[in-house]
Amino acid sequence: MPKTTIQIVTMMCPTGLGNPNASCRFHRASDNLTPDGMCPNCRLPLVKSTDPQDKMTKTVMGEEDIEPEILKDDEEKTKEGKAKMTNQQKEAYRTKRKADIVSAISEARKLEDK
Repeated sequence: MPKTTIQIVTMMCPTGLGNPNASCRFHRASDNLTPDGMCPNCRLPLVKSTDPQDKMTKTVMGEEDIEPEILKDDEEKTKEGKAKMTNQQKEAYRTKRKADIVSAISEARKLEDK
């Protein structure tokens, strides 16, 4: 499974919608809004962005990133004089990271702007 990039629902200050030169370009992902749902600068209610260039994205690592993680771990352990992962530990790590990727994609899809 390759890296996955998902555009998520993004809320913006209405003064910045479709205006790249606006003085206020405050925006937040829908899962990280201000407590009152207002722009902290302009005090206007945040609105949903419809411009793909304004939308935030979440990128989830792909399976191609697992082997470099294992190599990096082995390098660090070698520098520290510690034992490297055994083949069994590496396989368990691969299995866990694959499950982590599936879970992360599922969670990101819940926020996807369709």
